Amino acid sequence: MINKKITKAIFMISILLYSFNNTTGSIHVPPRMNSSPPNFVSYSEGSTGNTLTWVFEAEESNDDPANYTVKIDDIGWLGHVNQIWADNVPIVVNIDGLLPGTHNVEIEVWDSGTQQGFAAATFDTLIVEVLGFDINNAKIGFLSPVTGFVSFLGQDMVNSGLLAIDDLNARYPTI
Repeated sequence: MINKKITKAIFMISILLYSFNNTTGSIHVPPRMNSSPPNFVSYSEGSTGNTLTWVFEAEESNDDPANYTVKIDDIGWLGHVNQIWADNVPIVVNIDGLLPGTHNVEIEVWDSGTQQGFAAATFDTLIVEVLGFDINNAKIGFLSPVTGFVSFLGQDMVNSGLLAIDDLNARYPTI
């Protein structure tokens, strides 16, 4: 009996809110996303200059921009939590320094809600993959004391048993 009363009350509140929001005869439009990064981005560990860029506008809803938050793996990204945005001004997020692996990136962009009496949000989600260093596919270089040129060994250094990284340091110390 209690569950039926709660369900009925929630249904009645929902109808009242719907009626109240539709008294103006218009639908509140959330901020429009004018450009966004691809749904999948990949970069190598240690590389720099890796950014994601979005552009939004709230003009279509006759509203003003409010704030945005970027989360990476459900954690607010430093410098991009509850920040103010502007119409058609790029939101640029530097993603350098992520650990190797796959990361979920989400941006949530809100307008102010001043025109319609309630705010609306736009969301975008994408995947970032950071490729780590793989010792099995590495080519190790060293300076030859005989020729003075840098040489690269193209063999699989771990399984071939030719030279280990520590051996290079012992045989050819840096000058």
